[in-house]
Amino acid sequence: MKKTISSIISLASCAAFAEAELNDAYMIAENRLEPLPAWLPWACIAAGVVLLGMIVLCVLFYRKHHARRTAPAPTPYQIASAALQALLAERLPEKGESKLFHQRLSAILREYLEARFGVSAPRLTTEESMSLLTKTPALVQEHRRLLQEFLNACDMVKFAGVTSGQTEMSALAASCRTFLENTQEKTTMEDEK
Repeated sequence: MKKTISSIISLASCAAFAEAELNDAYMIAENRLEPLPAWLPWACIAAGVVLLGMIVLCVLFYRKHHARRTAPAPTPYQIASAALQALLAERLPEKGESKLFHQRLSAILREYLEARFGVSAPRLTTEESMSLLTKTPALVQEHRRLLQEFLNACDMVKFAGVTSGQTEMSALAASCRTFLENTQEKTTMEDEK
């Protein structure tokens, strides 16, 4: 029985020691799990906002300095001028292709009139086109006169079978170029001057 009592005392002391050790462990654990400071969530939010702002600035900087720059659409003058250059490069007057030259030259100018002034000149007769263009304030009387002479000369070759020589065709091409240059839209840089 002595052994049993000493065993019980020994077990009781071990249990008391173990309980004390567990209490110490709980105390340490409770001390380690202190509540978060009140400023910590706000600091995390502020850091996130700063990080997001830096990302946005990087994206904007990249777009500004590395984005492809697209050229502005060509103006009606640029399109017509390029078409005129291409027509002259074909040297149709020197080949005796009077009717083809006049048809194509007239088409270039009529397409320019449609793009520049909104008059569907390619689908209208010369008289109909001129009637609509008289209402266009961007065309002064001198432009209308030059245009009327040009279109009449083209119509004579296209429809009346009149032939013209190299000199007349060169003069007609120069007349077309003059009309294009005098009626082209002014760019914003020219307007600012």
